[in-house]
Amino acid sequence: MALVLLMAAATSAAVVLAARGALDTHRSTIETMHGIGATDQQVALLFQRKIALDALAGAVAGGLAAALALIVIGAGGLAMASDLAGGPPLRVSDFVVLALMPVAAVLLATLVARFAVLSALHKVI
Repeated sequence: MALVLLMAAATSAAVVLAARGALDTHRSTIETMHGIGATDQQVALLFQRKIALDALAGAVAGGLAAALALIVIGAGGLAMASDLAGGPPLRVSDFVVLALMPVAAVLLATLVARFAVLSALHKVI
């Protein structure tokens, strides 16, 4: 569980840095959008959507790589894997949890992006 929390913290930090960098890059465009009536919510939605799509692409790639690794390890012999891990092989519920991890990462990235962008917009403008 500690590893999952560390991964969530690292993901959140990376998303905050990406969101702030994108805000700095597009500052003049955001000012123009505000000048023609766009709200902070609308601007945040644009950044949120872009970061969600990037996170989804990364989650799919990472999920496929993890699935391939599990298949290779499983094909090599579950007995050896359980000996190395010091416990029984993975159960069906473990595979369900592992399959949900990329989904959770995308949701986390989307929420963190929204809050980071809204926070930055409220501070600057």
